[in-house]
Amino acid sequence: MHTSSDYRSMTLCERAREHLSAELDGYATPPGPEVARHLETCTACASWLRAAAAVTRSVRVAPADDVPDLTEPLLVAFRAATAGARTTAGRGLRWALVFVALAQLAIAVPSLVFGNDAGAPVHVAHELGSWDIALAVGFLYAAHRPVRAFGLLPLVGTLVGLLLMTSVLDLLGGRTATVAELPHALAVLGFVLLVGLARPRLTLRHRHA
Repeated sequence: MHTSSDYRSMTLCERAREHLSAELDGYATPPGPEVARHLETCTACASWLRAAAAVTRSVRVAPADDVPDLTEPLLVAFRAATAGARTTAGRGLRWALVFVALAQLAIAVPSLVFGNDAGAPVHVAHELGSWDIALAVGFLYAAHRPVRAFGLLPLVGTLVGLLLMTSVLDLLGGRTATVAELPHALAVLGFVLLVGLARPRLTLRHRHA
């Protein structure tokens, strides 16, 4: 770093080039009138500035690396992932999922609004109703956007697996009746329909693996 005395002892060319170099690196303000007038009369400094600017640009702006064009593979993958939803069977799965969601809503709304769920405390009934409605909304969204069905599989699959396990344990322990567990069949059916909608993407992931 130069002191003020060192800077005054430098020639005008040296001061101009130091200032311009700092400006190219982003460390200085635009040149003052003295430097600007000097560049108009000093061809050596003007040439130096053009060369320095070219070097700076070549260092900062490097050519982009060659990458493969993935447009076609991505389009093929997208068409494969969404093909099932456009077939007759796919439309049938979507409508079936809509009916499951509506049935789920019909069962869940009383629990949420009235706090009544097979004798459960009101707070528990409210929480169960909220969860069942959220599940129904997820089913409706998957029916509307089948390509999103794949993302719901871990959540709904875990729910269905735990529901089946606890239902069997409660039935064997005499803590519930078969009729009381029948509404859980909606979640199981919804999961099966989700798997059907997500099958093209599951197949695609298997092929990639």
